[in-house]
Amino acid sequence: MLNIPAFVDMHCHLREPGFCEKETIETGLASAHAGGFGAVCPMANTNPVNDNIETLKFIKRDRVYPICAVTKGLLGKELVDFAVLKAAGAVAFSDDGRPVEDMKLLQDAMQVAKELDILLISHAEDLATGSEEIAVERELEILPDGCRYHFAHISEEKSLELIRMAKKNLPQLTCETAPHYFSLTGSTKFRVNPPLAKPQDVEAVIAALKDGTIDAIATDHAPHTLTEKLSPTPPPGIAGFETAFGVGYTYLVKSGHLTLEQLSEKMSLNPAKILRIQNDKTILVDTDCVWTVRAADFKSKCKLSPFEGITLTGKVIL
Repeated sequence: MLNIPAFVDMHCHLREPGFCEKETIETGLASAHAGGFGAVCPMANTNPVNDNIETLKFIKRDRVYPICAVTKGLLGKELVDFAVLKAAGAVAFSDDGRPVEDMKLLQDAMQVAKELDILLISHAEDLATGSEEIAVERELEILPDGCRYHFAHISEEKSLELIRMAKKNLPQLTCETAPHYFSLTGSTKFRVNPPLAKPQDVEAVIAALKDGTIDAIATDHAPHTLTEKLSPTPPPGIAGFETAFGVGYTYLVKSGHLTLEQLSEKMSLNPAKILRIQNDKTILVDTDCVWTVRAADFKSKCKLSPFEGITLTGKVIL
């Protein structure tokens, strides 16, 4: 049994307001707590979208640090009032779920973010092709020095090569990956966005975690109903809070890629630093605990997991 810093999830979806059949803030926090997270940052794709003071204040509470939209309504047409929302408690801004494809508008957002010392989080995807690499490349081309910019859920080798090179000249540039991108491959009913990649991409993600190209591990906890996930066209997203540490410990620490301290840095220290939030909570983990994932036992409303039936080592106890 070991005491370590509580985890900080800088990328999740609590679904409330608007989609309480998928998750509520209450059930999401219960799931996060069970997974060892002392702070969570929900994305803005709620209904109404978190692009205004009222919605921000509704979501904001102890351990919940809201991320507001970059564009009004997530429509990619008009920028939100960054200054007002930052003053009200937004820790970052992202249109996650969709990229800001208007490069002039994104460039304007980058400039405002630089002036106001705001963190922008990019959902890097070229909607015409689905390519992560294309989006990363074009966003890096316009990124000004001094703008705090963070790439969410990076999953591909070529994207990581671009980010690795860019970070040599842009020390404020950061990025994250999610547990399913260093442990799973292929495409199943457990559709995620970006999609699960090839074995060489998994190897590249692990290498980037080891060399520091990837700064943080975030869950991208994105619950849906059972009916939605079992439909012929399931929406992207999985429940991620309650398996994050076990997957990280099993696939990164037990396999010899990272130490427990390095895993803790990716899940606790680094995301707190990037977000500039306090993380003074601790958790108790059992690194010898061997357990089998049973999604039916999740605190989350989402009772499906791509790790169902998989045996993991390492579990949050308290």
